[in-house]
Amino acid sequence: MLRDPSALRSFLVGISIRVAGTELRRRRVRRWLHLTDSGTVPDELPVPNDEDAREALSRLYAILDRVDDESRLAFVLRHVEGLELTDVASALQISLATTKRRLNKVTARVFAMVERDPILKEYLAVGAPEEQEALP
Repeated sequence: MLRDPSALRSFLVGISIRVAGTELRRRRVRRWLHLTDSGTVPDELPVPNDEDAREALSRLYAILDRVDDESRLAFVLRHVEGLELTDVASALQISLATTKRRLNKVTARVFAMVERDPILKEYLAVGAPEEQEALP
């Protein structure tokens, strides 16, 4: 029986983060070696449906691959999954202040790299990246 039912969400998010981190490392190796999800060499490469979108996605992955795993997870949880700052901090098991600092740093870095990429720049939403809450 769970002692604190309100802790269930944080517990499940924490497990999901660890699984996601492991999967990110596996995917990075598979992409580098051009392996399939099962770890075998593909017979032939799949034909992309939308070449421009695939190119943009490939470039975004390349940018995210330059970021350390913890910062990448924080960025994805906040900007892709849309989690609140407190939920990101809880999921990563770090303080809210550390979460804010890490997100400010990684967001600025990712958006700066996206701004320099002519293809990704087209996909960037109008306006600057969402401002993080000020540190106390």
